[in-house]
Amino acid sequence: MVPRLYGVAADSEPVAFMMIAEVTPAHPEAYSWRLLVDRRHQRRGVGHRALDQLCDSLRAEGCTTLVISWVPGPGTPAQFYWKYGFLETGEMVDGETLVRLQMRASKPSGD
Repeated sequence: MVPRLYGVAADSEPVAFMMIAEVTPAHPEAYSWRLLVDRRHQRRGVGHRALDQLCDSLRAEGCTTLVISWVPGPGTPAQFYWKYGFLETGEMVDGETLVRLQMRASKPSGD
């Protein structure tokens, strides 16, 4: 897997960190390893906006899906990702629930 790291700022302050695995011949889907929003900045829409920008970037590269996984149990990010539109695949990978987002094509500019 080839990692790509992102720092996320709000009001010129670092507030979150994202890391994905890029699409490669061996890994045909982008995979989100981590989206971590500082607890002081949660519930402000930072994670949602960061995910919006990531999906826009991935779509521009031709990606149509994004996958993520988590360990089931208390404190999972399940509600956040389900609300965003991720759907369970029914697969478990290394004890983690795998979910996938089908990304719509980018809208043409100027509309």
